[in-house]
Amino acid sequence: MTLPNPHAAKAELMGEMRSHIVPSGELDWIQDDSRLLTWLEWRLSKESSYSGFHLPAQLPLKDRLIAAIDTAETGLQLKKATMAQLRGEWSTLLTDKSWEIWCQESKAEKAWFAWTWLNRQKMAWGRKAPTSDNDVFTCVLSAFDCSNYTTKEKAYFLEKIKRGWSQHKYQEKQKKEGKKQYNFSLNQDTNEKIHRLSEELGIHRNQLIQLLVDGEFKERYYSSKHPPHSI
Repeated sequence: MTLPNPHAAKAELMGEMRSHIVPSGELDWIQDDSRLLTWLEWRLSKESSYSGFHLPAQLPLKDRLIAAIDTAETGLQLKKATMAQLRGEWSTLLTDKSWEIWCQESKAEKAWFAWTWLNRQKMAWGRKAPTSDNDVFTCVLSAFDCSNYTTKEKAYFLEKIKRGWSQHKYQEKQKKEGKKQYNFSLNQDTNEKIHRLSEELGIHRNQLIQLLVDGEFKERYYSSKHPPHSI
């Protein structure tokens, strides 16, 4: 109101706003969803025109992202085109449910395992680590949302995590059953015989070796053909 012509100044600002700010109807796909906002923050951070991340950190992330779009140093038409492109990219990301389905199969246990694996590979992207079961699902999905990996590459990493999970559960089972892993050398001929026998019997190599040892032990120490031995 201290300007010489405040009404004219207001009209000028409103006109400038209309020429820079994307209509709210074209931003209604930006919901208050943690996974979406994490991905959008990552994508906008790759666009040099969007400098809104220098806004106060205490603002909610959604507000900061909208502000980044509003204050981007580019024309309105280009902003609209960028928003349409980002909306399309997000829709495409949501069509791949493989990660979400696999993680949800065993409640949060698989998601925590995947998060640990991703951290070891330095593939996790985000401002914070998960602090709850709900957080960890989002963090795992965001790690792959916020990456330049192709669909095939993501599927490859998922298979690696699945194999790691299977090995993890196998080791847990072995531990519960009082089993321990041992390493020993075999000549090639014996190894091939074990492999052939295990395939024909449809059992794991470990099971075959255990059956053979148990059988020989019983035959040697408990069979009526042999006198008792002290063990």
